[in-house]
Amino acid sequence: MANMFDLTDVPMVAPEDLAIPMRQLIRGERAALAVLYGTGEADVRLIEAAFWQEFNGNTAAGVAVLLRFRGLISLFAVRRLRDRLLEKGHALIGPAVAVAAGMRLNAKWGFNPNTFLWALAALEARDAGEPAAARLEHGEQRLAA
Repeated sequence: MANMFDLTDVPMVAPEDLAIPMRQLIRGERAALAVLYGTGEADVRLIEAAFWQEFNGNTAAGVAVLLRFRGLISLFAVRRLRDRLLEKGHALIGPAVAVAAGMRLNAKWGFNPNTFLWALAALEARDAGEPAAARLEHGEQRLAA
């Protein structure tokens, strides 16, 4: 029997799993342009193929990761998030991945941009008051370039 899940509420994933396709995107030549202006379907397919080579989980979890990756990339089209990315640079991507891994996602409509920005601001505020060792204890993995 097929392992199906509800596309109106995509399962949460581990941030380190969602970091895999983001690292693939960052390693690409056009990473900044792709995040700021969106990725073409061909670029996304290449990232997905590379993801399956590196990912060790089950297929359903991998599909959930890729749905969340697509949702996260489309979020950067929102002007407020794009402006924050321009302001903070790659330092914003790690917290954005952490938020996207656990936030509610509807595959058709994507992430709620306002809720995402609030969660991102809360995570950044919490991180500002904690030393790096404490953040690692909470299970957050920073993206390795």
